[in-house]
Amino acid sequence: MSLGPQGAYVAGSSMVASLNDVTKLSLALLPRHKHDHSKQGANQRGDSGGLLFQSPKTLAEMTTGQSFNSLMTNVGPWLGLSYSPSGNSLAAGYGFDTVGDAMHGEHFFGVLGVAGYVPSHGLGVVLMSNAEAAVGGLFSAQMVIPLVHSYILGVYLDIPIATLENEFTNAITAIDHRAPSLPCDPHYFDNKPVGRHSR
Repeated sequence: MSLGPQGAYVAGSSMVASLNDVTKLSLALLPRHKHDHSKQGANQRGDSGGLLFQSPKTLAEMTTGQSFNSLMTNVGPWLGLSYSPSGNSLAAGYGFDTVGDAMHGEHFFGVLGVAGYVPSHGLGVVLMSNAEAAVGGLFSAQMVIPLVHSYILGVYLDIPIATLENEFTNAITAIDHRAPSLPCDPHYFDNKPVGRHSR
C-alpha cells in the first residue's frame, strides 16, 4: 500500500513475487525469439499460451488497450514515456496501466515504469527494488526508477544516449517544476494547514 496525504491509501507499489516468477511472466508476455529453438523457449512462447496462459486470447486481451488512460497522458512523460495526441493514444489493459505506441514510437505495454515490454523487439525490462524514496522533499526523487527503466529500454532500442540523457533531465525538471517539494510531517499526513492555508 502507498500512503498519501489525507490518509489516502493506494493499492499499488507492491508485489509479492520472486525474480524467478517475474522472469517466467516476462518470457510468457513476449513472443519467442526466432532463434530460440529450445524446449523451454517453445513452452514459454507468449503467442502460443505457453505454460502460463491456456489461450493466446488471454495474452492478447491483457496486452491490448481496454480503456483510455487519461492519467498516463499527463504523467507519461514523467515516467519516460512518449505520447503524441495526434494519432496515438495511451490506454490501460488488464493488469497493465499503459498500452500504446509510447516507447519512442514502438508499441509498449507496462506497469508504472517498473515493468515494460516492447514485443516487436522481444524486449522486456523489469526493475525491482525493495525500497523507494521517502515521501518528502523533491517529488522527482520518487520518479527516478521509472525514468531509469525507460532509459534502459531506450538503450536497447538504440536511441542515442544524448537523446535519452536529454529526456531524463527534462523529465526531472518538469516534475520538480510541476510538483512542489513535499513536507514529510504532520502538515502532510495529518491535514494540518501549511502557511497561509487554513481550515
